[in-house]
Amino acid sequence: NTTSLNPNLAYGIAVTISSASNGYQVASNMSKMLVIFSVKNKYDGRYDLTGYHNRVPYTFPYQTEMNLETTGPTTVAFIWPEVGGPGHPIGIGPGNQLSWYGATVAPYITFDPATDLVTAVTNASPAGPPITLFTGAGSRLSKFNPATRQITCDWNYNANPLRAFFDDMAYLGPR
Repeated sequence: NTTSLNPNLAYGIAVTISSASNGYQVASNMSKMLVIFSVKNKYDGRYDLTGYHNRVPYTFPYQTEMNLETTGPTTVAFIWPEVGGPGHPIGIGPGNQLSWYGATVAPYITFDPATDLVTAVTNASPAGPPITLFTGAGSRLSKFNPATRQITCDWNYNANPLRAFFDDMAYLGPR
């Protein structure tokens, strides 16, 4: 049972082969090995994030690489490599000029594993504003597509429909 394993840690299992059957000999320099693994859910990976924020004057589109990192069995956190930690970009001008609100706007996405629909978007930072799944006017169905690994996720903060983000994430590969 892996439910007690922390996805933020790496685990190791040491194996020693002490004997072999049918007359085979175990080489002394090959009898020990260490297997290291970590736990990741199916949503974990590197993504090409594109989208826009509907807050004037930050309505410019954005595009950047984003890591979605496992934080639970069906939850991932936005980790923006460009800033070296949690957070989410905003477009501040033409030509993909990017900024952000800082690490206090750090969305976590939770999925229903049976349907791959997004069930919640929350803020990892207790110092930041409340973040929720956006279901207001203009919102789309937030989901994971297992065939393409594409994620659509619309969310907002402070329960304000004029503070929404409309994100599309194309899977690039494992992180």
